Amino acid sequence: MGDWVREKVGLVLEELARIADIAKDPQTPAWYKRNLRRSLQPAIANALKVLLWSHDRTEEWTTELDQRPTEHGTLGLAATLNNLGIAHRLRVGEPTVDPDDEDDREPASYDELPGASADPWAESARQWVVRITFQRLGDERIPANERRLLSWIAYHLAMSDHADVAFLARRFLASDVRLTDAEAQAALEALIERGLVREERSLGDERRIALRLIVQGMNDPRHEPAEH
Repeated sequence: MGDWVREKVGLVLEELARIADIAKDPQTPAWYKRNLRRSLQPAIANALKVLLWSHDRTEEWTTELDQRPTEHGTLGLAATLNNLGIAHRLRVGEPTVDPDDEDDREPASYDELPGASADPWAESARQWVVRITFQRLGDERIPANERRLLSWIAYHLAMSDHADVAFLARRFLASDVRLTDAEAQAALEALIERGLVREERSLGDERRIALRLIVQGMNDPRHEPAEH
């Protein structure tokens, strides 16, 4: 059983490292890198704990072991396993750079909001948002009025230059989805409360409301909304 567990956990770690590699792509937005790594770290940590358990080496676990794979993807995982003396099949050979090189790390500040994209459909954020939104539209636990508004927001996202922000006319929002003003406002507030949508006031104006479709762990808010 130990060999089977080691094989399967190794495959899981390999896939997690490949996802972490996305954060090293220069085209990946800084805000997405941060959320991606934050979501991956506990998964990588747990997988490494199981791997050590399968080798009867649980006492060697330290909280630093998941750092390299989380921050440096496949290369970092290879370095970690090499240091532990655990065989792997990662296609990187021996690491050719120091995974602890500070120049290879992301800056500590991620305050900027993602802007318009020249090709929003090529953005990972757009692809994930569309995928998750379709799942939510089929979730009957979400009331019909909320799903109706969510589908209208998703429709406008398809025409937006922003990967995950849709722009809708404030004046016609309720009539466009065939709801009363009160119903539309209630549905929007409920979507925001559920964490499915966030209003980006800095991108909107008197005519248009800017709504970001949220995928938890990817583009969920990093700060509490400002009080107005």
